[in-house]
Amino acid sequence: MRLSFGLKIGFFAAILAITTTGIGLGYFYEVTRKNVWNELANRLADIGRTGQFLFTEEHRLAIDRLNVASEKSSVRNNATLILDTGKSRSTIPAGRVKELEASADFKMLIQALRQVKNASRNGLTGLGQLGQAPWPAEDPPRVRYTYLLVPIPEIPDRTILKFIADADYEVQDLNGNGQTDPDEVASEIGRLYNVSDQAGLIKAFDGQVQTSEQYYEDQWGRWMSAYIPILRADGTVAAVMGIDMSATSQFNLLQQLQYLAIFVVAASFLLAILLSTLIARWLARPVVKLRAGAERVKQRDYSTRIDVRTRDELGILASTFNEMVQEVEGHARTLEDRVNARTAELAESKNQLSDILGNISEGILTLDEAGRINSEFSGKVPEMLGLKPGGMQFVDLFPDPSIKASVSELIEQMLRNPFMAARMFEDLNPLRDLKYLDPSKQTVRILSFSFSRIKDASGKVVKLLVVISDRTERIQLEAALQEREKEQSAKIEKLYQILHLDPRVFTGFLEEAETIVQRVGSRIKDLTSGPESNRALVESSFRDLHTLKGNARALNLESIAARAHQLEDLFDRLRNETVSDAVRQDVASRTESLRQEIADGGSMFDKIVNMRDVLRVKTLDASAELEERSKHIVEQEALAQGKSADVVFSNQAGVLKNEALAPIRNMLGHLLRNAVFHGIETPDERRAQGKTLDGKVKVSFVRDGSQFRLTVEDDGAGLDHVKIGNAAVARGMLDASSLQAMSPGEIIRLIFRSGFSTAGQVTDSAGRGVGLDFVDQTARSLGGSVRIETKKGSYSRFILLLPPGLLDE
Repeated sequence: MRLSFGLKIGFFAAILAITTTGIGLGYFYEVTRKNVWNELANRLADIGRTGQFLFTEEHRLAIDRLNVASEKSSVRNNATLILDTGKSRSTIPAGRVKELEASADFKMLIQALRQVKNASRNGLTGLGQLGQAPWPAEDPPRVRYTYLLVPIPEIPDRTILKFIADADYEVQDLNGNGQTDPDEVASEIGRLYNVSDQAGLIKAFDGQVQTSEQYYEDQWGRWMSAYIPILRADGTVAAVMGIDMSATSQFNLLQQLQYLAIFVVAASFLLAILLSTLIARWLARPVVKLRAGAERVKQRDYSTRIDVRTRDELGILASTFNEMVQEVEGHARTLEDRVNARTAELAESKNQLSDILGNISEGILTLDEAGRINSEFSGKVPEMLGLKPGGMQFVDLFPDPSIKASVSELIEQMLRNPFMAARMFEDLNPLRDLKYLDPSKQTVRILSFSFSRIKDASGKVVKLLVVISDRTERIQLEAALQEREKEQSAKIEKLYQILHLDPRVFTGFLEEAETIVQRVGSRIKDLTSGPESNRALVESSFRDLHTLKGNARALNLESIAARAHQLEDLFDRLRNETVSDAVRQDVASRTESLRQEIADGGSMFDKIVNMRDVLRVKTLDASAELEERSKHIVEQEALAQGKSADVVFSNQAGVLKNEALAPIRNMLGHLLRNAVFHGIETPDERRAQGKTLDGKVKVSFVRDGSQFRLTVEDDGAGLDHVKIGNAAVARGMLDASSLQAMSPGEIIRLIFRSGFSTAGQVTDSAGRGVGLDFVDQTARSLGGSVRIETKKGSYSRFILLLPPGLLDE
């Protein structure tokens, strides 16, 4: 359905009114809520800090004595320690509780707690003992509960605490209803209390004043709390004083404000709907005329004039429209100049704004002569450090002992050594580009701290100025830029490699690679936890990845080969490791990364092939492709090993079927790499033996009656059955007595066992014990076999005897 312009204007006006009202009221409510909360939290913390001074050394000793006495009298076991969150339980017999509550230590602590509570009233109370009598209704204390809690040894994480004293420890029927209501239950000495939902109370035992982070409810009401550590002379926490202030009234006021905001939004919605309807009707007629005129101007009819006789804004708009039509050509000519000028103005404004933001983006604080952070600091400091550091020792911001020691030495020198130059301080500064853990958000920032001296009129250093710069984003951007440049370089290198490949060779590689990755990916979900149950899946995946890596290296596709090598390493570890969910996820992630790398290469190749005016794509038959690939593999492997070798390729068998091309291609790749790595000697070794410096690798395809033979022969060192046997014993594949019972031919056949290799170390080419195992397994799967002919010092010949059905008739 097509809406008229008037209805659209009315609709958007309604949406704008509702949105503006909703956002404004929402913002007002959120600011009000935060201000109310912060004001209450600060007030309650100030009450607690002030009340802390009521606790003298004698009070702290009384806490310790009562704690010891209550521990001796407590009857606890595992069952009594099972408490739901917010629940409490008595653990001291009633008679013993009365004795402890009658002690002078207990009464002294109770008076201190009642003084803190009484101090939150508007009125003043004379000196003397404070009782637990009901407070005057016209002047109740703002603080409802004050109490002392200590940890118990059975619960080291302090989620269950023990009451030592409660200002309202006597059971009283305050409302006179003849029964003990939940808010009149006494917290006698020794009562256990589950505080697992009060993180601030637990943290207070670390020595810092805490306030609850939000309202919380329990069986006694809705509260805001502050937790004040009572410290001994040695700085350890004797107990934590809890102060609970009722937040019900403030919470109710905020709820009323929320309801009012909802009502205003609803009223604005109804009013906006009404006004939008009126606006739609009022704007419809003149807007239709303006639209018709605009359509004529669109057809370049500059004789168009709009006749709107109203004197309001629409009439002015019509008159302006008429003038605009006359000047439109002139405006079109000067439009580009105006756009450029405006762009320059915006750029200048942006630069000015960036300068302003840059000047206020740093944190600034000062240190006194004791190395403490003063209470005045810039607004960026809490955001950067994740806390308000006023009153803290500056060195306590850094948990690393070595950094803390270096910072302490730097501050000491800056404050005490007037002869040390500023440049020397910079050399000693350990806080440049420091990884800082935000304790509130548990995030890591990169902060850089710089120091300056502040002197009084006499030249004495009285303070240190610390400027903090947040370099996190800049360093992250630099790292991202470097990674991006690395990715672009890799893509350019891959494109260069693909450009130098024969299209048919690369197409065949992509088909094999995609098939291998698909097989490996389908096996991941079948991996179980135990190494033994995974052995078949791991070995088959290992062989596939080794094949893929070798094929990629033969084509100089190093990025694909590198990812295949990483995944191959991971499967190698899985031969003896348990597969966890994390490991399974890592395997899946690396497999997907390999798949993406292959797909990226395929995408590049498609684009290259489509550029027909730039590139000419050459097609090869299967035999030519295998010959081209063989040359690539031998050339690449010989170059990597510091050797020299040529390929002699002969095909007298005919044309391979499409389904046979991939397995034969992969077997041939393994045999060629094996011939260069293990067979062909180095030029120096060949010279010493009277051989030509360039080794020869012969590849032949022959159809012989009922067999199809693929032969790979090298004129290298041959196979040494003694070396092979010793390597098998060293790898634990058989013992010495079993080796003695085997013939040389049987020993040589050991090279086909999974995991066997005579290479001294694992490289990209050898050492895994996978290549010949793959050849043997693949030949068997095709219904064929592998035969070896060799002469030590002269040659090695691998003959694949395959069914003739692999050839086209």
